[in-house]
Amino acid sequence: MATARPAPSWGLLDSVVRLHKVGERTEPDWAVIECSETRAYVTLYNWHDRPDGTSPFRLSPFDGLELLVRVADDPPYPTALSIRLHGDPDKDLKSPLFPPEKPAWFNADEEFSSQGRVFWVSLDKGVLFCDHQDLLSSSSDNVRFSYIALPLGCEVAFDPTFRTANPSKYRTMRCVGDSLRFVSIEGYTTVHSRDMVLCMWTLVIPSSSSSSSSSGDQWRKAGEICVGRLREQEGFKNARLPTHRPPTKPMLSSHEDGVVYFMLSDRHKGEDAAKYIYVFSVNMFTGRFVSSWRLPSSCAPHSDPQFLMGSDILEHIKI
Repeated sequence: MATARPAPSWGLLDSVVRLHKVGERTEPDWAVIECSETRAYVTLYNWHDRPDGTSPFRLSPFDGLELLVRVADDPPYPTALSIRLHGDPDKDLKSPLFPPEKPAWFNADEEFSSQGRVFWVSLDKGVLFCDHQDLLSSSSDNVRFSYIALPLGCEVAFDPTFRTANPSKYRTMRCVGDSLRFVSIEGYTTVHSRDMVLCMWTLVIPSSSSSSSSSGDQWRKAGEICVGRLREQEGFKNARLPTHRPPTKPMLSSHEDGVVYFMLSDRHKGEDAAKYIYVFSVNMFTGRFVSSWRLPSSCAPHSDPQFLMGSDILEHIKI
């Protein structure tokens, strides 16, 4: 009889979550994760805007699913997730009803759910959200959305040449309790790394999904620290972190309120890949350096910081 073994303390999570078809044979190395909630929804894209300005995607609710995981024994080989739906994704489609404040061009960089709501985040525009019960209810064919703009001055104009860095490289947003937290490395695309400013804003989520905000007036800046000042702190100096590269890919801690993790690469100009990748954390409430570590060397060639993300999913896996 096989005995349970602890999950690895770190891992690489494949960014692609595959969809197991109903009745498809599951390989032995895929394990089922126990879920307290098995009702779900899927976003379906048709990639064509309609003349009336409605969404190019539809929402499909499901009454059941299984979440599967395949944990890699030897990182940097990635751990993978898969979803097996019990139903047809083209059945019982719902249409979203967007508020007039929503920008005509809206592309979701991050999607997550919290406190009974579902969020689609455009890191250069704002946040669309709706209630879980509206998504999963069978009483209506529509889902009403609300919109919250980013803090004033944080909207990024669309670059048709795609030469500027994607906002997901220097921004993130997550729910913490009943609040939204937005983190941005201000100046990332315009100034030297020492002059960049790490910033965090907090917004209490409106109590009703029928309310929208087209301005950033509800956002409150919760903390900021200039990168140059951060590098002068004793903890940062003692960690001997690279200073020739800017911090990137902020990740909000799910355990320590106000703590944000950032990535650092030691790649020099002209080099194809980094030799090492570092992670360091900052308490954004106090503007103080907290900790740092270097990812295993075997990870660096496989993991551009732009594609890394924080997750506590390994804590919920028994293998």
